[in-house]
Amino acid sequence: MNKLNKILAQSKDIHYRSVDTDKAWDKFRAKANIVQEPIKNTKVIPLVPKQWLSIAAGLVLLLTATFIFWPEAPKFETTMASVESSVIKMIDGSVINLDKNSEVTYPVNYDGLDERYIVLTGNATFDVAHNPNMPFRVLKDDLLIEVLGTEFTLTGGDNGNIEVENHEGSVRASDVNDPTITIVLLKGDKVNFTPEGFVDLNYVAPVIPEPIIDHTATYSLYEIYFHLYERSNGAIDLHPNAKIDGRSTVRMDLTQNLQVIIDSLDEKTNFEYNYAQQVDMILIKKLLEK
Repeated sequence: MNKLNKILAQSKDIHYRSVDTDKAWDKFRAKANIVQEPIKNTKVIPLVPKQWLSIAAGLVLLLTATFIFWPEAPKFETTMASVESSVIKMIDGSVINLDKNSEVTYPVNYDGLDERYIVLTGNATFDVAHNPNMPFRVLKDDLLIEVLGTEFTLTGGDNGNIEVENHEGSVRASDVNDPTITIVLLKGDKVNFTPEGFVDLNYVAPVIPEPIIDHTATYSLYEIYFHLYERSNGAIDLHPNAKIDGRSTVRMDLTQNLQVIIDSLDEKTNFEYNYAQQVDMILIKKLLEK
């Protein structure tokens, strides 16, 4: 400590003198014969130009706005009704009634989408909110359903037939592998989608009646008598005193049974006969124009 005090006391007696650096430099130049050229006017250039600072600030703002307003990527959710049926309400108001042991994948937001795309495994009924600007499409195996607003049911599948029943509105069904195989279903329509195409389950084949052949023709009364005689193997014949006008004509169907022909003669002509029980014969007594 005594040494430190001694040093501080001695420092008070030290006198500092100022040095004129310009004079010293001139003295040094004179001894060294250095000729100093005049300093030209120079322009100070900033390390970062002002315009680049503006551009950088703009890029920062743009990146910030992009980060804030960049649309969220579309997200999809998969729901499986393993124990019991499930009701799914989509953000657009559409409702999916998912049957037990069925699975559906659907979008939970529509950012960046121009359609509502659904993938179904199993059975479900869809009640679709109307939106003509965003079609509603359901893929089930190789069957694609496209709607704008309707209610329909899909059942079956798993490499088998798929039944499509449309309850409201209209729906277009098509084969994913061959879009030319397509059908439009209206309210109440029901079809089966098979590997060979669509089968209309509403179609009922019309009952085609047997063709009615009109055998009616114009015959003379003598032709009619002769027909009765031959068809009855002689059991219908003329009475010995019979009166018959062979030239008169009448329209009849001679393909009918004998009793019908006799009844027609009784209606259309002046016809009279007797039944001879002993010989089991019909004897015509009169066959004249009425």
